Parts: sequence; structure tokens; C-alpha cells
Amino acid sequence: MIIDTNFIDVKKNGDECKISLWNRDYTIGHGGAIFSSIISDGKEILARPATVNAISEGEKIAFGKTLSFVVADENTERKTIVCTFESDSAVVNICHIIEEDGCDDITVSVMPRGRSVAQVFGLAPLRTDLFNIDKLYIDFPIKKSVAEFYHTFPFGGLIGNTKDIPNTNLDYAGAIPEGGFHCAFKEQIFLGGRSCGLGLFFSDNSVWNNIDKTNAVQIIEEEDCFVIRLNILDEAPEAWQYKGTDNQYSIDLDPFRVRFGMLVTPVKPYPKRDFYQRSLHIDCFKKIFCNYDEFLSGKMNADGTPVVGELSEIGFDRIKRLGVKVLYLHEKWNDIQNSPILTEDTVKRIKYIISECHKRDIKVIPYFGYELSTLSPIWAKYGDDLTRLDSKIKHGHWYRYPYQRDRFVCMASIWPDILYNGITKLYDELGFDGLYFDTTTSPRACKNEKHGCGYRDKDGNLQPTYPVWQIREFIKKTYAFVKSRGGTMNVHSFGSFNLPSLAFCDSLWEGETFQSLLLKGKLFEMPEMLMRAQFTGVDTGIPVYSLCYSNEPVWTFKSASSIALLHGSVPKPVDIGEPLELMSKIWDALDAFPLEDSEWKPYFEPCDKISCNNPEVKISVWESEDKILAVCASTYTAFKDTVTITSKYPNIRNALSGEQLSTDGKITTDLCGFDFVLLECTK
Repeated sequence: MIIDTNFIDVKKNGDECKISLWNRDYTIGHGGAIFSSIISDGKEILARPATVNAISEGEKIAFGKTLSFVVADENTERKTIVCTFESDSAVVNICHIIEEDGCDDITVSVMPRGRSVAQVFGLAPLRTDLFNIDKLYIDFPIKKSVAEFYHTFPFGGLIGNTKDIPNTNLDYAGAIPEGGFHCAFKEQIFLGGRSCGLGLFFSDNSVWNNIDKTNAVQIIEEEDCFVIRLNILDEAPEAWQYKGTDNQYSIDLDPFRVRFGMLVTPVKPYPKRDFYQRSLHIDCFKKIFCNYDEFLSGKMNADGTPVVGELSEIGFDRIKRLGVKVLYLHEKWNDIQNSPILTEDTVKRIKYIISECHKRDIKVIPYFGYELSTLSPIWAKYGDDLTRLDSKIKHGHWYRYPYQRDRFVCMASIWPDILYNGITKLYDELGFDGLYFDTTTSPRACKNEKHGCGYRDKDGNLQPTYPVWQIREFIKKTYAFVKSRGGTMNVHSFGSFNLPSLAFCDSLWEGETFQSLLLKGKLFEMPEMLMRAQFTGVDTGIPVYSLCYSNEPVWTFKSASSIALLHGSVPKPVDIGEPLELMSKIWDALDAFPLEDSEWKPYFEPCDKISCNNPEVKISVWESEDKILAVCASTYTAFKDTVTITSKYPNIRNALSGEQLSTDGKITTDLCGFDFVLLECTK
């Protein structure tokens, strides 16, 4: 068992099968249904059964009773259920392969009924009517009590009443707009809310036959639900389009088959205390113009900048003093970017860094990304066979010292095997404490036919495929290896929210998609519903850290801290100077509070323990039996006000400085744009 809290059990009751996992139950068993019930976190997600729907000759086909069967399989981490139902002219077979994290690999096959044995031997008359399908669609009706927001990938292209944010590309996640929306084929679509959700994902749309390409996926608002509608066929499959002139029954049509994945969240319990690490990520954005061993062993000023002359503490001692428990090394730790084959100089440096950190009880986690350097012997051997190609990006664009360029690699090539074998060897030899993958799990489009990606549409045009299943297998086995060594798996998925990989991550890192707009002065307020959709982590079970790339005075680490803390997240410092000083105080405040015995109440839910006279100030709290830890924050650039904050608990203390601010439950403080105060209020 890969995930400690997960298990999978199947009970068959008549024609119905109930699949039980941690915190979730899937039920299969009614006419035309893929699922008759899906329960997560004690809540029924479906407003009615999720169904396969077909239209023939302008009329909806009426499917009858579903027969379900459990396939004999000794694998305790995977169960296979097949089910079948029919109309008087068609048969539908569905295969579910469900694993312990709740990921369901679903294949739906639709076909004419064909000939019975009696008909084959001439003992019964053959049917003489033509059979075809005019439309095939699959519906997942998600209750409105569950479906508060959506998340799609790839980004953009939604049509409907979506919020217009000028010069941005942030419509990939947010509040479900009134009336819903529709879009072209998406690799992934997710509807969720405060504590759970449901997502569907696909490797390609090669068998989809859409007349209107912009209407392949719909989110349809009904009175009590939002329906995810997959418009698989708007007309008969190409192979089914009957060309004959006689009236022969279409018994020999090949079964039409479509495959997709489903995942219901959360995939594991959200950790109340260990939702954050005391971690520092060096050289992610603030560049260090020397090797990391030299930087960390060099003398530091109080602000974390290198010192010349007078003796001061070295970098290793500074990060220890400020409470760092995990050191993430960005791409420059490796002479050959992202390569699992290292130079001798890299080995020497990394062994020194790990040794010095381990002496100080600091774990070391290296970066591996989505690229392969042209300096790598792996590139020299395999070259373009590994490269990810699509219509926009044909190669990488990073240049760095020592002189090299990168090439984007595809996880549907042989690259995952090369990477896994190399990383697992290095992990034990060097003594790493976990792994950090940058965009490695993001299922980006690829058309590289050299390794089997892409497909040709009916007009001969090359269309992309997405390596969702290959990524899942890679991250699953890598996660199992890392956990067997007591390490952690940390992933920056760059907004892709990759569903089949979720359970095999200990943390997600996000923020670049909207933060780059803030840095460039194109966004001036927190994208609230995007943050709720992507950053709380409670609905997925995976803690989310907020990346912060400072660009003072436009955007600072304190700015990032304000919106991260509001969502029960923490920012990840990438600077050993002032940002680490602030983060050290935030860690201490969180450690001092009884988080394991508290309830997190975000600003978008009622809280009667604390309030502000300015309603634009948002307040989220961790509430314990007799105290609260509250973050009070402004969430747009132009905010500036002197505000009064009132608590039902009289003693108010600044949780970062320890200063007593009030004994009567009321304080007045100045707040500017993207500013915050962290308050501990007690009886």
C-alpha cells in the first residue's frame, strides 16, 4: 500500500457494486449510469446518476438494467469492475479500474447489439433496420452544494459568462459563472468546493467527433447542480458513417471506445499541523551568482547578503538560526540542468552541502524539472526523441552557465525511465531527503511522433496528446521510492492541478500564473476565486505553498504572505535575507498555536470571534477552544486605511513580535496594499 490512509474494498449487492476508499464511496448499478452515487467527505456529490447518453434517429436511446461484475484480481491496491447495459438496439460496456487513491480509469464501449447465437445459425430472423448514433455524451451532474468553483487545463478558451480580466490568462480557474460555460476539448476539468470535488481527465480526444469544436465540454447550470457534459460525438463516428444503399442491419460496426479518468477528492487527510515545512528555496528567483556551496559557506550580513571583511555568521548557520528545516536547491545545484547524470564537480559540491546541512538537522531536497540540458550526455544520445513538441513551443528557452540551453522533454517518451533510474541511484548515493519536481507532473500537450505522441485527425492534421497516464505511473513509483526512504515529494504543477498525480505529492507549489501579472503591473487585486479554487488544499488533501518572487516595491514577500495566510497556506521564501526573517517569525507563530486542536475558518465562511470595521479587510482564523490565531489582510494594491479590529477575546497580541496590543479586545492599525497583521487573541 503506497498511501497509509488509503484502502480499497468492493462489495457487490445484487447488480450493484459499492467501492469504498478512504473517505469516499463509489456506487455502480443503474440503467445508463456510470455511477449511481459518489460520496466524499460524507457528502453526496451527484445530483443524479452520472450517465452515458446516446441519441439515434433524433430520439434518446433508453438503456435498461445495469449488470455489474467484480473481476477476480489479487492486487489489493486495484479493483476492476465491469458493467453492461443495453437498449433494444445497442449495448454499452464499461470497465472501471480503480486504484487506492480513488483514481478510476474508465473505458466506455458502445456498439450495436449484433447477432445472437440463434441468428448466427439461422434459427432466428436477422434484424433489418439500420443502426447508428447521432450523438453520444456523458453527464456528471455535480450538486451546487459541492460545485463552487472550476479548474481547467490547458489554460484559457472558456466561452460564457466568465469574468473578464484584461490582459490576463486567469480564466482557467475560479467561480463557476452563472449559466455555466463551454469550451474546446480540455485535458482536465474539475468542479469542487470547500472540502471535496470531482475531476475528469483525458489523454487525447482522438475519437471525439465534434462538429462545433468550441462545444466539446460544457458546464451546464441546472436548478440543483452543474452538469459536466462531455460531448464525445456530435455525429456518428467516422467508421460508422454508413455508405451503403441497401437495408442491411449495421451488425458489423466496430465497438466505439472512449477512455477517460476520474478522481474524487480529497485523496488523503489534510494535515492540521504539518501543512507547512520550515523550508527555504534558494536561487529560485533571486539569483545567486556563485555555486551554492560557496554561497552557503560564505559570511553573511544581517540581511543575508554576503559580507566582506569583518567576521559574521556563515549561510549554513544563518538558516539554522532562523529555523530552516528543509533546504530546497534550485536547478543550479547541478552543472547539467535537470540531468540525473552528474559531473564530478557537482557530486563534490552536493555532498558537502548535504553534510553541512545534516550536521545542523536540515534536510536537503534537489530540483528536477521539465527540461533536459543540451550539455547532458542523455541529450547527446537521444536528442529529439525525448523532446516535447507542440504548435507553440518547439524547444526550451533557458540559457545558463555553464554554457547550455534546455529542451522541453515529454513524459510519454523514454525520459521517465531514464529520470527514475537516475534519481533513485543518486538519492541513496548522495543522501537526499526528498524530491522537488518543477512542472514535471504537468501534462503538457505534445505532437512528437518520434516517441508516439500526437494523432492525425480525419483531415490528416497532427493534433496533440497529453501524457497523463505516463506521468501518473512515474510519480506513483517515484513517490513509493521516496516514502520508503522517509522523504517527501514536492511538486510545482504550474496551475495544471494534475489530478492523477495528486495522491503522490506531499505538497504542491503554485503562484506563478497570477503572480507574474502582479509583478508586471497587470493585476492589482487578489484573484479571489482562483485562490479558493487552487490554494486552500483542503478540498484535495494536499497542502499548497505559495511561491513568491519579490519585485519591490510592486510586490514583496510580505504581500505574498498576506494572501497565502488568508488561504491557510504559507509562502515559500526564496531569499535568505529579509523574507527568511519574516518567514521565521510566521513559522514560530504557527508552531506556538495548537493547530492540531483547532479548526481553520477562512474569510469566506462566517466567524463570530473577530471582525473589522472595514469590510474590505479579509480575516481567516485558526480557532481553538479558548483562543484564535487570525490573519487580517488587505487584498488589492490601492488599499490604504486605518482600521479597527475587534475580537471577542480581550487579550490581543501581535503573533509575530509578541507585543501585547490590547486587553479590551480592540486594536487600531494601519494597513496598506497587500498588507497583513497576524494576531493571537485569548480570553
